[in-house]
Amino acid sequence: MYIRKTEHGYLLRLVTGEELVSKLMGFFIEQKLQSATFTAIGATTEITLGFYSLTKKEYHWKEFSGEFEIASGVGNISTFEGKPVVHMHTSISDEEMKAFGGHVKKLVVGATCEVVMTTYIEALERKADAAVGLNLWGL
Repeated sequence: MYIRKTEHGYLLRLVTGEELVSKLMGFFIEQKLQSATFTAIGATTEITLGFYSLTKKEYHWKEFSGEFEIASGVGNISTFEGKPVVHMHTSISDEEMKAFGGHVKKLVVGATCEVVMTTYIEALERKADAAVGLNLWGL
């Protein structure tokens, strides 16, 4: 991963074969960050996307492998019980321009992945929300 510090955060460029979610978590810990938001574009060869069912309070996961564009990726990094949580949603498209999207569990970078990360001085901790069944921002 290549890194450039900016006035408001970082520019990150991941290379072929790197796993995005784990790299972002590791970077967050290394830099001792409090919270962040990010956008991502690029390519993936392996991705696991999820859909959260509010009625069942569980994710349905689907794995994709092959060549896909990361048409749009957005997310944030906060903490839950002191550990970083990467929350990302993305849209990917195949060679026929068919799009798929959802919550990202795993994303292996294809050609590249360019991330623009904005960091914040305030910590953002997630709290369990029993009604929804997720750990949500504790604002």
